[in-house]
Amino acid sequence: KIEEALNWEYKYKESIGIPTKTAVTKINLEEKTKVELTEVPKFMEKERKISSAEKGTLMHLCIQRLNEKQIYTKEKIEQMVSEGYSYPTEFEIVTTMAFYYYYEQGVDFVALEVGLGGRYDATNIIKKSDLSVITSISLDHVGILGDTVAKIAYEKAGIIKENGVVVVYDQSDEAKNVIKDICKEKNAKYIEVKFDDINIKKSNINSQVFDCTIIGQRYKDLEIKLIGDHQVNNSVLALSAIEILNQLKHLNINKDDIRRGLINTRWPGRIEKILNRP
Repeated sequence: KIEEALNWEYKYKESIGIPTKTAVTKINLEEKTKVELTEVPKFMEKERKISSAEKGTLMHLCIQRLNEKQIYTKEKIEQMVSEGYSYPTEFEIVTTMAFYYYYEQGVDFVALEVGLGGRYDATNIIKKSDLSVITSISLDHVGILGDTVAKIAYEKAGIIKENGVVVVYDQSDEAKNVIKDICKEKNAKYIEVKFDDINIKKSNINSQVFDCTIIGQRYKDLEIKLIGDHQVNNSVLALSAIEILNQLKHLNINKDDIRRGLINTRWPGRIEKILNRP
């Protein structure tokens, strides 16, 4: 409805319905593919809600557009409200502006991170995606998404598209069974990423080094600056998504791109070391 009211026709070349790691974007940027990332910015300044490989940021663009069309935008939102629709949230407005920005920039890929859940999230307005990625599911936001893992999995699986491809973090059967059922309903391909053969060689507050196998390819001495065993699993999930995209879209993302992308991935405010001597 926001798109209709603002008369913004946003289209972009390819999209990834992906509620997951910044690593996917970083790896693609190392390969010089033009990628945009929409993420949930709990601990980030507004300028970092959207990041771009090009000069300028979405927020700078938004400020410019809002200065130029502030009255117009306000009128359109008021029109929506007068027609009985709820006033759009900040997240919905920013998501709309993001899609318009992607259209203007002619991006190759969009990495969309869901704000909350998936099924009814503003980012899920897209009709199709090249790849959907579902990370670990547990009891969170139970007042909105449901009070069981199965209910939450159902909401998360709302990003799965007809005839799509879904990469899923190995997790509880309660969650996986729900996701598999929805994949069957939508004729989507289900790919489960397991972590059995990960060999963590080094793990401290500065970095982690590990070996793993991704879709038949062995990677040795991969390094990340993110802290915690779960971040190794998240990295393997992101790598799996990249390898699958390589196959589906015939990309040229090589192992050097992957190594640089992983080690350059940062997650500000999430178990981040700020100083050696605070």
